[in-house]
Amino acid sequence: MTQTALLASYEALVQNHQAQFNGRIEQLHRTVNQMVSQLQQQEQPFVMAQAQFLEQLRAQLAIDTRCLLDSIELRDFIAEVNTFPPRQRWNAEPVLEIDADPARWLLTRRDFAVSIRDYVPEVDHHAYDDERTHTTYGYRITITIHDQTDSFSVIVQRVYSPIEQRSYTLRQIVEYDFEPEIGTMLKPLALESNEQAQLSQELSYLLGCAVRLLAITPISVQFRYPIEEAVR
Repeated sequence: MTQTALLASYEALVQNHQAQFNGRIEQLHRTVNQMVSQLQQQEQPFVMAQAQFLEQLRAQLAIDTRCLLDSIELRDFIAEVNTFPPRQRWNAEPVLEIDADPARWLLTRRDFAVSIRDYVPEVDHHAYDDERTHTTYGYRITITIHDQTDSFSVIVQRVYSPIEQRSYTLRQIVEYDFEPEIGTMLKPLALESNEQAQLSQELSYLLGCAVRLLAITPISVQFRYPIEEAVR
């Protein structure tokens, strides 16, 4: 009995289709890659200018982070943090409401040094929190207040699985990560308890805003084909 190739006609159609379009698609890829490469070369002066500006900003924050006290960026940061509800403190102490205008902060009437430097993103794929192993995303920084210097890590997100993750709000980061560290650094100044609490809060907002600026990276050309549109 003669065997029949059931897919012979289909395979011929596929081969004809590939012959018609594969070469054209490959040429399109080469053309797009060439255009993107040209754009990247043209944009280099702009990327370098951004990088130089950001480096100058980092240098300024490493000398005196107080330069942010009269900035729009700090006011916007305060407003954004305050969109999240304050945490309930374990000792039931009333939560201080920070003044939305940094010009009225107690910090403006104290002249001790404040600086931040050495911002480094961190990823730990083997983190464990008494529940299970997971991946953490965050950063490490070094801050100086008066004559005290400390380096510490901040976790902004925990990823347990592709469908389960835990992200921390700006207020949680400011109150749980920054305030305790800063409070410890202020102790040698022998401040009154209410004064130390207020300065800890103000410095937490100030340095939290500084971290946001330190995390900025230059923007460059990124080519992404609109897959969703292509599928339709």
